[in-house]
Amino acid sequence: MPGHVYTVSIIPSDLRREETILRIADTLEHLEKIANDVFNRISDRVSMDHAKLKQINQRLEVAQVKVDKMRNSKKATKVFSSAKYPAPEKQEIYESLFEEDTDLATLKVPYRRMNTKHQAVDGKALKEKLQFYNVQVNPRKKDKSEEHAAEGLGGLPKNMESINSLLLFNTSENP
Repeated sequence: MPGHVYTVSIIPSDLRREETILRIADTLEHLEKIANDVFNRISDRVSMDHAKLKQINQRLEVAQVKVDKMRNSKKATKVFSSAKYPAPEKQEIYESLFEEDTDLATLKVPYRRMNTKHQAVDGKALKEKLQFYNVQVNPRKKDKSEEHAAEGLGGLPKNMESINSLLLFNTSENP
């Protein structure tokens, strides 16, 4: 079973204005198709479960009629019970709504010819983009174990029973 049935692509930040507008429109149409497919799958499952519930209610009504018939009877009733629990040999396997693959898994972006040229990248355009996009440049952090290894005297010995064991005898100094 796949983890994700649908994917909605992120619009790249380096597209031209016309490309961005067309990609937004394509992505929104794709998102609408995905939403419709999800709701169709849910409504199909609800109708299947409603049909199962209707069958169970019909069986319940038949059993209730039989119980009412026996309740009004003055004769002794002998009840036979089978030695086997009335259930199917194999339990029905649960099927997820989103198990099967769909043609909506990825957006197929059509090729379009654009009349405009790409703008040259300069400092002003870069600052303008950084205003709208969150970019974090962090140098690689050291592992916490490396940071803590250099600090202090290290961990406590495993044979310590109390805090008093950490103090030197007859002094207020710690080892």
